[in-house]
Amino acid sequence: MNIITILLVVLLALVPLPFLPLLRHKPSTKPLLKVKMIVGSMWLIWILFAVLLASFNPLFLCGLAFLAVVATVLLYWRGRDSYGRAVGLPDGSLALSQSLLAVADRDYYLKAADRYGPVFKMSQCHQPTICVIGLERGHRLFREQRDCFGPVSQPFNRAVAGGFLRYMDTDTHGIYARLFNKALALPAITGAVPDLLTACRLAIGAVAADCRGDKSSGTSPGPLCERLSYDAFVRVLFGLNAGTTAYEEMRAAYSGLSAYNIGRKVDGATEQSLQRLRRFLEDHARFLVDNPQSSPTCTLTELHRLDATMPDRVCLDNLLFILKISSANVASLLMWLIKMLGENPEWMIRITNAGRQDGEEDQTELIDSVVKETLRLAQSEYLYRRLLEDVEFEGFTLPKGWLVRLCVRESHLSESAFEHPLRFDPSRFLRKKSVVREYAPFGYGAHGCNGIALNDVVCRTFLQTLASGFDWSITRDGPLERGFRHWSHWQPSSDLRITMRVRNEPV
Repeated sequence: MNIITILLVVLLALVPLPFLPLLRHKPSTKPLLKVKMIVGSMWLIWILFAVLLASFNPLFLCGLAFLAVVATVLLYWRGRDSYGRAVGLPDGSLALSQSLLAVADRDYYLKAADRYGPVFKMSQCHQPTICVIGLERGHRLFREQRDCFGPVSQPFNRAVAGGFLRYMDTDTHGIYARLFNKALALPAITGAVPDLLTACRLAIGAVAADCRGDKSSGTSPGPLCERLSYDAFVRVLFGLNAGTTAYEEMRAAYSGLSAYNIGRKVDGATEQSLQRLRRFLEDHARFLVDNPQSSPTCTLTELHRLDATMPDRVCLDNLLFILKISSANVASLLMWLIKMLGENPEWMIRITNAGRQDGEEDQTELIDSVVKETLRLAQSEYLYRRLLEDVEFEGFTLPKGWLVRLCVRESHLSESAFEHPLRFDPSRFLRKKSVVREYAPFGYGAHGCNGIALNDVVCRTFLQTLASGFDWSITRDGPLERGFRHWSHWQPSSDLRITMRVRNEPV
């Protein structure tokens, strides 16, 4: 191999340099370590490929090297922090390596804000994005320029009749948002609480029974949280209780949708599951409407009460994907509650003592504060909007077609909003009432989450049940893992294990 070929191979070996910042990043989490291993392996394979190709056709290697070097230079140029500064863009990197870091590093946005300021740019794979940290700043942007923003859809939206609620056009959204806000409000959920309590006691009791046989290693709380969340949503949305024939039919039909990743297009198998679910829910809704005296209060009956033409296909499709997305969110939140209270047992003791007759504190207030603090630290929504035209904001130009991401969790970790923001301290919500410019875990405005009341009821029922008769502790834990949603959600380790027993039961 001559000297020219060797130089060309070296040039090709430098092509993955845009990923060098990723490889230098400290692997603090399993996902980041996996990404680094994949990128490093691809780099080695690329070098071996270049060497192999050079041995057969040096001339072709020259052309490949030229194109690769040009692409590398362009990526480097676009990935510079100062790229676009002359036309008013904020600092930040559009490099693909930063996109991968944002996926793999939970604290990426906090680190980027420290480096670039509270408004910065990045590329989320192929989507150039303006990131904003600070709820007051973000709300002001969306409020002042509300006509310049549109929703950011997801691939599954095409499979939903009329579109998913969050991605509907303004007129259609106004109609259905009002219906869902009322049908998912606390008065409509109250009737389901006794059923939720019963299901919760049975499920937690079963876990306690399983723990008796193996007190050392414990059991994973994941299946418990998933089952409780699913059962709660199925009861509230559709009036179905676990153990009934209709419930089992629903669960069997739902199995296909439960395995579907909402970040992907709906495939043939998922569409078949949707068709089966639609037929089941149409028949079930018709039965509830025709038998009002024997039908439990649920979202389906509330929708019909609010509008005699409901629920229609748009409502049913939206409820199916609310079940898919929101029940997974709540299951993850229950896992976070177990982790947070396991690491801070004094708060579980306070909740338990408040539930006794001589308790001096209000149990509901304590639980609500714990849930709020867990949401603040671990699982807050992010807000995405697409720019429909150029916008001037805080001295920057935000280009048409770009995404704007309001980083809610990172905003909750700001010292300007919360004292000692990294500390788990539910008492901060006992001392003062939170306001939307400081705390908004479910989003805000017309496109905020409709299921806040249901989320609160499920979490409250879960913690009240634990406090009423069970003792538990964490026996094993591990590093955090990616959750079910690509860009925002993290969840406790799959290695998390707990032991649980009925209170006053012999050890």
